[in-house]
Amino acid sequence: MLYAAQKQFETYRLDPGVITAIWLRDKDKYKKLWEDLEDQGWNTERIDVAKELANIIPPLSDMVRFADFSAFDPEVLAKWPEYATCPSWLLEPFALLGVKGEWADKYWFSHFVQPGRFELGEMHRRKLIGDDDVKLAYRTMGYSGYWQDLLLELVKEVPTRVDVRRFWDMATIDEERLREIYHAQGYYDRDLEDYVLWTKVYVAFPDLMTRFKNGWITEEDVKSE
Repeated sequence: MLYAAQKQFETYRLDPGVITAIWLRDKDKYKKLWEDLEDQGWNTERIDVAKELANIIPPLSDMVRFADFSAFDPEVLAKWPEYATCPSWLLEPFALLGVKGEWADKYWFSHFVQPGRFELGEMHRRKLIGDDDVKLAYRTMGYSGYWQDLLLELVKEVPTRVDVRRFWDMATIDEERLREIYHAQGYYDRDLEDYVLWTKVYVAFPDLMTRFKNGWITEEDVKSE
């Protein structure tokens, strides 16, 4: 009665935005404020539309974020179901903003930080996770299937330059493999040729000097080899 009486003397009416915001905080307490819209000429159908719009649909930027984190991907959600549902203690604060149901779940799932590529690589090397686990994690970072396979190759360590020299010294690799390893280390063109030549000389030089000192070969033999 008091509210009805006040309306007779107070001509100001709240706008839809204010009514929606306060109604979300306590629907039972503030539901009478929708009558302000009736006083402004709104019919029941239009008020119902305003109430429906109070339930927020995330903006495009958030939708893209959900997609990047694979929050719409059923395979990813099935892998980590315990993280796919918004906990009850967060549902009420979300509801105050009009975020409910599935969208609350998407915001919750997308807030988790995944291990980076370095951490994933270390876990893979220690056999804590397999290829599929790593690629699924890559998917939650927004990488397509094409890049997932290539990134997985980077998990595999390349032999060091010291190891390469040892391989060559013990004749466990041929020149093709020698070039392949140096190339995988990032050496191209002239730098690659220099490293291949240097490795051959570095490994052969001590033996050549010993043979030369013993008189088994000449200086010309050393240069030719």
